[in-house]
Amino acid sequence: MFSFFTATESDLETVMIDGSYVHVHQHASGARGGSAGQAIGVSRGGKTTKIHAVVDALGNLLKFVITAGNVSDYREANGLLEEFHDCEVLADKGYDNAPLVEQLEEQGCTVVIPSRSMRLQPRPFDKYAYRGRHLIENFFQKVKAYRRVGTRYDKLSKVFGGFVTLAAVFIWLH
Repeated sequence: MFSFFTATESDLETVMIDGSYVHVHQHASGARGGSAGQAIGVSRGGKTTKIHAVVDALGNLLKFVITAGNVSDYREANGLLEEFHDCEVLADKGYDNAPLVEQLEEQGCTVVIPSRSMRLQPRPFDKYAYRGRHLIENFFQKVKAYRRVGTRYDKLSKVFGGFVTLAAVFIWLH
C-alpha cells in the first residue's frame, strides 16, 4: 500500500474512493518472482492493473494501492479508509457493502454511497453531496494523462506505483 498523505494542505472534511483500470502493455508481464509482485490480472479486456485511490475534497491523492485488474473495489476499501475519521466518504455503488458501511459509521464518517439496485431496502444518501464525487474521476483523468500511468509498461507493481506517486506529485504542484 502506498501512502501519499500531507495533512498540512489536505481538505479531509470529505474523502472520495474509487478504482480505475490501467491496461498492461504486453512487455510488462513476465517479471522474475511470478505474478505475486506484478499485480496484473487477466479479464476479457486483456491484462489489466487497477489503481484504488482515495482523494481529498480538493481532488488530491491521499492514499492508493495497486492490485490486479480483477480485484473487486470494496476489498481494498477497508485498508484505504481505516485512518479517516469524522469525515464524509463518497463512493460509487461498487462500495455498497454492509461491513464497509458499518466500519465507516463506527469511525464517525458520513457515508454517501448509493445503494445497489438489488438491495431490497435502499439506504438513503445525500444526492447533492454525491455530485462532488466527480473530483476522483477528474484525478484519474489527470493521472492517466501521464503515459507511464495511462498504460502500464513496468513489470513490477512497486515501480508502477512509483510513477503513480510521481504523477500525483506533479498534480499537487500544478
